[in-house]
Amino acid sequence: MKITKKLLEDLYIHQGLTVRECAEQLGLPTHGGISWRLKKFGIKTRPNRFQKGNQINKGRRNFGKENANWKGGKKELSICIECKKEFYTYPSEKKNYQRCEKCRKKNRKSNELKGKRFGFLTVIEDAGRVKWEGGSRRLWLCKCDCGNEHTVRANDLKEGKTKSCGCEQGLIGEKNPKWIGGKTAISFDTYADQIKFAEEVRRSTGNNVILEVRCTYCGRWFGPSLSQISQRIRVLYGQKGNTGECRLYCSKNCKISCPTFRKKYWPAGYKPATSREVQPELRQMRLAIDDYTCQKCGTSIDDAELHCHHYTGTMQNPLESADVDNTITLCKECHKWVHTQEGCRYFELRCGKNSGKIAEPDD
Repeated sequence: MKITKKLLEDLYIHQGLTVRECAEQLGLPTHGGISWRLKKFGIKTRPNRFQKGNQINKGRRNFGKENANWKGGKKELSICIECKKEFYTYPSEKKNYQRCEKCRKKNRKSNELKGKRFGFLTVIEDAGRVKWEGGSRRLWLCKCDCGNEHTVRANDLKEGKTKSCGCEQGLIGEKNPKWIGGKTAISFDTYADQIKFAEEVRRSTGNNVILEVRCTYCGRWFGPSLSQISQRIRVLYGQKGNTGECRLYCSKNCKISCPTFRKKYWPAGYKPATSREVQPELRQMRLAIDDYTCQKCGTSIDDAELHCHHYTGTMQNPLESADVDNTITLCKECHKWVHTQEGCRYFELRCGKNSGKIAEPDD
């Protein structure tokens, strides 16, 4: 039998037979002989669900109200109450789905851990996302039993890495029995034995639990931060991750003024208007006598860099170079001004021309 376009159209289109049924009708062994002829004759093939003999016509699938999964008709256009974008939904689902699919997923994630408790932390709400190692991580705002609020990554909560805001370590929170005075307070019993062979340590006069050390530059007693102590311990015990000595300073001004700060070798050359040539013990004694205040302008060590100035040059009068009565406390600017006066200029002191005593600057 010769298969023509008219014959194929009559079976496939008008009678609604499937490709396989057309092959059986025409005596072909498989339906593959029909497929390429449909393409050859330019006959558009139908989707399987519209072909005769499929689930629709066999009663295994119904449309409309007869179908148990019927949602109430065609989807209608709706507006998301959160992002205000348009989306389609069935009329019967409008009451339940007032948000688009994207906002529904976001809302489910935002309430995933809300109200749950992890150690001392109770999750309050979703705190957004933050970039982390090439991706992003979800953050949660939590409230600790000590009253502080703390933002924690979701993974840290689930894996038990973070159980409090830090109060369980004895650093913050007055309600915690281990609290010792504030965020930067360091326990004497914990760290004193580790650094006392290299630093002067004592218990705080206000709270005998807190550790205090002497400033490397000015010699004042102060309470170091956890970061300062940790870095100093790593250096003292030869652990990797730190370079230099990581000495302890009570303020930024003392750190900048210190002649050995960020210097691999000491001394590192002559630098004008500094106390580089002054012995550390002499400097500390002079600053303590003058109450850590510039004797010309009255600026304190917390507001400016303070130097120890010699009335008489150390090269011109080496015998009195270590005499505390031959020194005075000046801030950096006043120190520069003094060395511009006649008889106390830097080039005069270097050349040894001046051997007289430079009087204290007048106000």
